[in-house]
Amino acid sequence: MAEHQLPKLNTRVRFPSSAPLVTDRTLQRRCRSRVWQRKFHGVYATTSGPLIRPALLTAALLYSGPYAMLSHRTAGEEWRMLAPDTSMPVHITLPYGMSAVSQRADTVLDMAVAEPTAQQVGGSPA
Repeated sequence: MAEHQLPKLNTRVRFPSSAPLVTDRTLQRRCRSRVWQRKFHGVYATTSGPLIRPALLTAALLYSGPYAMLSHRTAGEEWRMLAPDTSMPVHITLPYGMSAVSQRADTVLDMAVAEPTAQQVGGSPA
């Protein structure tokens, strides 16, 4: 994998075939005991340590949905135009009409919705 690529992860957690189904109770217990951690609503890390930057970006994109893309400062960092700054939020942009659901204040995700195009608002392109 090239250094600038994000890890390829599925939105569904895959466990070895010998592992039992993870119930909500098990998930809550593992998060409460800090064996696993909830990164965003519906996105969990099956590790107790801090996530490396590519894993955090992947978690943010999984939470944001299939049409999300890295934007603003985060995109500049990934294109190596800016030095990575882990104190800054992960910037995600969604297409016009998609929901940008806010996270708790202590999360590291800053979402925006792109402006509509002329066709989307009923006008003609310039």
